[in-house]
Amino acid sequence: FPLPAGERIKVRGIIGKEFRFVPEYRMRKKDGTEIWVEMTINPLRLGGTDYCIGVKRDITERRRTGQVIADASAELESKAEERIAELIRLNKALEAEKQERGKAEAERRKNIDLLRAVMYHSMAVIHLKDGEGRYILVNRLFETLFNLKNEDIAGKTPYDFFPKDIADKFRANDRKVLDAGEPMEFEEEAVHPDGTVHTYLSVKFPIPGMTGAVCGISTDITERKKAGETLKKSEVFLKEAQALAKMGSWDWDIVNNRLYWSDEIYRICGLKPQEFNATYEGFLARVHPDDREFVDTAVSDALYKSRPYSIDHRIALPDGSVRTLHEKAEVTFSGGKPVRMFGTAQDITERKKMDEELL
Repeated sequence: FPLPAGERIKVRGIIGKEFRFVPEYRMRKKDGTEIWVEMTINPLRLGGTDYCIGVKRDITERRRTGQVIADASAELESKAEERIAELIRLNKALEAEKQERGKAEAERRKNIDLLRAVMYHSMAVIHLKDGEGRYILVNRLFETLFNLKNEDIAGKTPYDFFPKDIADKFRANDRKVLDAGEPMEFEEEAVHPDGTVHTYLSVKFPIPGMTGAVCGISTDITERKKAGETLKKSEVFLKEAQALAKMGSWDWDIVNNRLYWSDEIYRICGLKPQEFNATYEGFLARVHPDDREFVDTAVSDALYKSRPYSIDHRIALPDGSVRTLHEKAEVTFSGGKPVRMFGTAQDITERKKMDEELL
């Protein structure tokens, strides 16, 4: 049979030996196609003569299937290697991300520690809430004023410590800040453990990097507000008193040449604030032409010769009428120079007429 030269040598080498030889090789069929065959050769001795018994099997399909399996295995192995490489890359990326998260967490903790330090020593009430309105932490002053500890407050809301109407206002203001995305200022009230209601000026702002979180810094303005209300009452009383006495007050900032008149002086002069040039020259223009030189001299003597300023002079009203004023003033000096002049002006027109009639 047509074995290749090497195969023929192998076949000859087995004659007379007791073992099987199973080579695989190609053969060409009559139609010219090639097939793979497997040949089994066994030695046999009959009547003192050595024989070889050979059996051939067509293993073309088996070889083809084996090749397909080998190719599939190679492809699978290649894909497995690619997958392993991808997993290694993903693992490295996850490790890098883990490290970055670790750094970010360390930075976050550092910032929180810094915030705690600032909050701890602040003289304002400071609190930090999450997106659900729950307290994350509060400062020492908050703990002191409301007899609460951080561990007692953490995770709870204002509804656990304050009346509902007050807690509702806190929550509404928090939402306004989150909607605006920027700091806002509110006036809020809080009930202290002793039952007193205090007014706070609260600055609230969203915390970057913490979705829904709001920080509030509140200053107790209760006494300031009471003082402001008292001052408003005093101002109202002063206006009423000035109106009864027909006396107004004025304040002249000499350095900047700005003149302030009370409401009563505007009423006496028959003017509105927007109709008056609030300077010394504007005032002098309202003085009766025949009295201007006298008034200007009296003012100069008070400023530069320290003479008392207490004079009577006339003013001309927009409707053409004339009134008489009695003015008194004091001058404040700094470094020997006049910087401020404060005085009063009283409408004495009627009294002047009565004096003239009596005279």
